[in-house]
Amino acid sequence: MVHGVDLGFPPRLKNCKSRAASLDTWRVPGRRATRFGAGMPRMGNPGARVAGALRDAARRMIGTARPRAAGRAGALARRTETCFNLRVEERARRIVETAVELAEEGGFDAVRLRDVASNAGVALGTLYRRFRSKEDLLVAALEQELEDVEARLASRPPRGETAEARVGAFFQMTTRAMCRRPNLSRAMLRAVASGEPELTQKVAAFHGRLAALVAAALGGAVRGPAPGDQEQRIAQVLSQVWFASLVGWAGGLHGQAAVVEQTRSAAELLLRP
Repeated sequence: MVHGVDLGFPPRLKNCKSRAASLDTWRVPGRRATRFGAGMPRMGNPGARVAGALRDAARRMIGTARPRAAGRAGALARRTETCFNLRVEERARRIVETAVELAEEGGFDAVRLRDVASNAGVALGTLYRRFRSKEDLLVAALEQELEDVEARLASRPPRGETAEARVGAFFQMTTRAMCRRPNLSRAMLRAVASGEPELTQKVAAFHGRLAALVAAALGGAVRGPAPGDQEQRIAQVLSQVWFASLVGWAGGLHGQAAVVEQTRSAAELLLRP
């Protein structure tokens, strides 16, 4: 009521939207609805102006805190990712170790994925997300064996005055490491020879790492200058000879000593002046 005229404002306004609508339009008794500020330049919806001001203030506040908040969020994300990767790596290692134990006991046929998952304490679906098949799992076990060989060679490189002597010492050590658990070794070799296309890259990577170790033994240092082209080619041939002889051992064609002797003979022929 202004100067005795009822402007018709609603008694209560529930929210800002209804407040803005009421301020924008009202009805004088006995006359048609009148637009607020009719005949004057349009100033916009008052409620919208208030809401816009609040939004701008909020954006300024967020914009000020954003770098600090982003930094904290990034650090938290990195820690979370690191912890997740460690858990995944630990779970995968536990799965591989369980497969190794089963293969030691009963060979290739004893490595059943359902038993591996149960003994490792993981769901079968979790195992399949990491390893596609039994062969994939056993190739991973072979990679783990090669890592152990690499660690031993880093601390105790093969000794010898000549390349032939060093290569002989290297293959004697690796053959002993592979043959000390015959059931496991036969299972891993069977997996490598399975010919599964999904394992091609992993098998090639294994042979590449093995050839690099042989080349380092030829050069006289496991961690030293990169071997030359001639050494690399000889190392590839010797690693293939050793692996083929190891497959023969797994099939019962000859014993462990023959694997070392055949590889030494190949090295003598290749390294002869």
